[in-house]
Amino acid sequence: MNFNKIKTICEEKGLTIPALADNIGISEAGLYQSFRNQSMKVDILEKIAKVLDTPIWIFFDLDPEAQLEPLRKEIKYYKDKLEDISAIMPSIKKDMEHMQERLAVTDMLVQSQKQIIENYKKIESNEELLNKSVKVIPKMLDAFDVIKKVMTGKIKIGSPEADKLFDFNPEDYPKPKKKRNDKN
Repeated sequence: MNFNKIKTICEEKGLTIPALADNIGISEAGLYQSFRNQSMKVDILEKIAKVLDTPIWIFFDLDPEAQLEPLRKEIKYYKDKLEDISAIMPSIKKDMEHMQERLAVTDMLVQSQKQIIENYKKIESNEELLNKSVKVIPKMLDAFDVIKKVMTGKIKIGSPEADKLFDFNPEDYPKPKKKRNDKN
């Protein structure tokens, strides 16, 4: 509590400390004693505030505006942060979509790799299929290189280089011979 504030307000209002003591119903000595002890009952403070026509919080240096200003600054800080986050959300969403596309392509590559290994095991014992495979393997390696470039963003889907990926002749693919128990 700021007892000097009471004295300052009295001076501003042209009221002496003895007159203040008289108006609140205590002795001048009692009021000075409270000032020296830095202690005062709430009911006395309320009377002083009424006589000085001022809010009681002023005696405590509790300016509500001053108390609110740090909170306003903090709220503004968080509001600005939220606006910053909101501004980058479309970019993050777009990046997430690209990541999902890349994950799907990666999954396809993994499945293709497994299928290539299975097919290689099937054709390595068949010389005719092996000869046809020799034609296809460089094209497949080129296709994987193009897919890698698309995945890393070095080329765009739909570019001429990427379109070459789909420029395979089906006749170039070796077809495994049907097994006796195959019905098709």
